[in-house]
Amino acid sequence: MLPKKILFEIPIYRLSPTEYGHQLENYIEENSKNVHPDLTTTPRFRDSLWKRFGGDWKYNEIIGYIRLYINDEIDTRILGEQWWSNSKVKKRKTRKKIFEYFYHKSGFEIHRNDYYNKSNEVIFKLLSNTISRLKEDSDYRKYYIEDSLFLSVGKFIDWNGLLNS
Repeated sequence: MLPKKILFEIPIYRLSPTEYGHQLENYIEENSKNVHPDLTTTPRFRDSLWKRFGGDWKYNEIIGYIRLYINDEIDTRILGEQWWSNSKVKKRKTRKKIFEYFYHKSGFEIHRNDYYNKSNEVIFKLLSNTISRLKEDSDYRKYYIEDSLFLSVGKFIDWNGLLNS
């Protein structure tokens, strides 16, 4: 791979935190049916089921990443490359993940003319709009793209300095 200037990595999840929470509650409810009611309310019981279900959503449900970068050797477009878990089926409890590079086909592409000599606010809006469009893309629609970190930090970044350095 050619040298790149990495801008950001955006995680892709198997499902949203809300959907995960619903599935977890259903799992706990289903596995509590044949247990004495006094035991089902204990934190230890719920913690045990939580761990068996798959643990923390934030770190255990990631199935891929979109890495935003600039490759100055070819041109100065902002591109996104895909990194996906190599498991054939996207399921919960994938503890031994290996992420593999998939050729730059993420659908994320911004040409230099679109951001050159623009304000930091305009560049950030351009990036965030492109990420929003990815969420609607058929390749990503069934997954959850977690862009909250990008959205909360991105508005404070000196994009001009970063892109033109």
